[in-house]
Amino acid sequence: MDFSQKYDLIELLPGEGVQSYRARQTNTGRDVTVHLLVGGKTLENEGFLVRLRAMQPQSMAKLIEVGDYQGAMFVVTVAPPHQRLDEWLAEQDRAAAAVKEFG
Repeated sequence: MDFSQKYDLIELLPGEGVQSYRARQTNTGRDVTVHLLVGGKTLENEGFLVRLRAMQPQSMAKLIEVGDYQGAMFVVTVAPPHQRLDEWLAEQDRAAAAVKEFG
């Protein structure tokens, strides 16, 4: 099943850079956030992918899919909340730091 059949993009979230959408996963009906890393292999996009690969297991559980759609990488995360990718990654970083600090 291709991207356009898996996800129904509902609303573009405001902001610059990665295009993040409030979306619905069609086969489950659950709310998700779809992040489109447009522009190909930019430094910013590569940085996001590096951060995704380095996430802790508790954050990986919130990551649904990473793939390619029409030449653009996409990342799908659990929602709500519907957050832009940079906000979502910052939240995961804070959660990981809290786990390390409080064990």
